[in-house]
Amino acid sequence: MILKVITIKNSNILQNMIFVEFGKRIGVQKNRIEKLLNPFLVRQAFVETLIARSFLSEANKREYLLMNNRKRTFLNN
Repeated sequence: MILKVITIKNSNILQNMIFVEFGKRIGVQKNRIEKLLNPFLVRQAFVETLIARSFLSEANKREYLLMNNRKRTFLNN
């Protein structure tokens, strides 16, 4: 397999494309890929509740929420 180097200004698009391409290559149908990806594209209030109830320090809770939001933003673009 030959991998091509792709230069894209918006790496968020590339991340989403890689996930979809991976799903296709392992035989997952496109509608199933979308169904699997959709929960990660929207804000999950329960995630925030779990983080708030965790034993993490307040600073780590903030960082974890920021990381979660950043990754969701990456997938949405």
